[in-house]
Amino acid sequence: MNVQVLARALAVVVALGVPALGSAQPEAAGPPPDQAVQPGEPPPHLIRLEGSGAQVVRDGTALALEPGDPVLFGDRVDIGAAYGQVLWSEGSRVALDHGGRLEALAPDLLALTAGRAFVQRPASATAVLRVDTPAGSFLLAAGGEYRLTIDGEETTLGVTRGQAEVQTGMGAQTVAAGQQIAVRDGLTPEAPRRFNAAGYDSFIAWASAPAGAPAAGAPLDTFQDPRFEAYSDVFNREGAWETDPQLGAVWFPTVGADWRPYADGYWQAYGPQSQWLWVGRDAWSWPTHHFGRWGVNGRGRWYWTPGREWAPAWVSWSVGPGYIGWTPLGSQNRPVSSWDSVAQRRGVYPGGTLDPSRAWTVIPSDRFGERDRMRLHAVDPRTLDNLSAFVSQRTGPPGRYGPGRGGAGAYGYGAGGTRPYGAGGGTAVYGPGGYYGGVRSRTGDDTTGELRRGVGPTRVGPPAPGYGGPTPPPEDPYERAQRAVAPRSPQRAPRPTTSGSGAGTSSETAPARGASPQRRPPREAPQTAPPPAAPEPRPTPPPAAEPAPPARDRTSPPDAATGRSTGTSTGRKAVPRP
Repeated sequence: MNVQVLARALAVVVALGVPALGSAQPEAAGPPPDQAVQPGEPPPHLIRLEGSGAQVVRDGTALALEPGDPVLFGDRVDIGAAYGQVLWSEGSRVALDHGGRLEALAPDLLALTAGRAFVQRPASATAVLRVDTPAGSFLLAAGGEYRLTIDGEETTLGVTRGQAEVQTGMGAQTVAAGQQIAVRDGLTPEAPRRFNAAGYDSFIAWASAPAGAPAAGAPLDTFQDPRFEAYSDVFNREGAWETDPQLGAVWFPTVGADWRPYADGYWQAYGPQSQWLWVGRDAWSWPTHHFGRWGVNGRGRWYWTPGREWAPAWVSWSVGPGYIGWTPLGSQNRPVSSWDSVAQRRGVYPGGTLDPSRAWTVIPSDRFGERDRMRLHAVDPRTLDNLSAFVSQRTGPPGRYGPGRGGAGAYGYGAGGTRPYGAGGGTAVYGPGGYYGGVRSRTGDDTTGELRRGVGPTRVGPPAPGYGGPTPPPEDPYERAQRAVAPRSPQRAPRPTTSGSGAGTSSETAPARGASPQRRPPREAPQTAPPPAAPEPRPTPPPAAEPAPPARDRTSPPDAATGRSTGTSTGRKAVPRP
């Protein structure tokens, strides 16, 4: 009986659920912008731009838009008098015509509020892409091409390939390939009609131009990913592929001798966890600085190894008073060059420059987060003192050490823009009444110009086995660096006391470490008989009145004149120092 009742209830649930799945109803709105992006999910970014006037409005501030710039969820893109193409996170490409306006709302949701758009969706996409306009919502299936045009209160959708669904408050329609539909807000969608899917104009021809095939030697499986396929012609034009016996296919960019990764660009605060997103200015910066790893071969040439996992940046950080530095991660997530190797200052070696500092970009902390090319503010870490004051970590500096989201120059240090570690030059202010050195440039002491000489090719050996990278400290690394360079007051030694029994000073009265050494008068040695005369002439022993050498005390400070222990007694036998 219970089984029959359960079966009837299940049948009712299924009967009620089937119409709901088959009906065309609007999808629920996407999550709020702050919750739409999870760590590891890339934001859209601009990959192509032809013309001028493009800008992005972020938090009420209009910023110039250049290729490689991210389009964060919540941003509005005004393309101006240019053609622009945005690569969406799952590989879709959204091109905007002159005067186009786009709002990025969520990974699967965008709003087109003006102009024309041409959307190309890869077959590998796993979900529909929803495009909202003032007239309605358009659900674009994977593996298709779609043209949307806003003309006043009317929006026209043409489907070249694939299939789309149109939803308004008055009904819904399905549009197949070779059909188009015009939609007005408040009206029932009309039936789709045929249109010439082969019709082109200058904008459609520009937006639909395919990327070139990968060059010889390129990993073909990598470029099956639409996120890399959009850059195949860029890789062909800006570098060359070679085969490494251990790593397989690697790509060598065509760059100058002083180029290094993560230097020609800027850092952008990103995500709810205040991560730092690298924005590069090279045409190939997005795939090479967010996927895969960088390395250096024996000839000092940088190469990139493809990877599929995305991250805001693959770098290791080192922060110190007044400065912030970073270096790319190589194979097995190890820094290409550790900060310890930089602090050693190995210098110039025969046959080339063995200088790990070439892999590091170090800038004054007051420049961090500006929308500028960081290489213009970089300093040679070999010219800095107190490199041991830097703290290495895998996480970037806290959000308060960069400009606010309102624009460059709006630092989050409190009223007046006070920076706790000083401005450029490394002056570190630790309290009222003065400063204590901190990390400062020592180029003024470089009379030979050796430190200011150009850095040659880097020769990086294999990393130490088992290195997993430093663990981020639980406290603020800047505060740790501050304590590392702050002076310490010497401890005052207790006044020694000598007992009248002649037994010497007890160990409790020995001077404390760090106290100034004090010469003590030797104690009176007991009177002893002179040794018997030897058969052979030898020097006469010292008179009995002369004090015997005191016993050595390891806890006592060395004598200022002789450099030896003052011999405060602890009951140990004296051992002469070699």
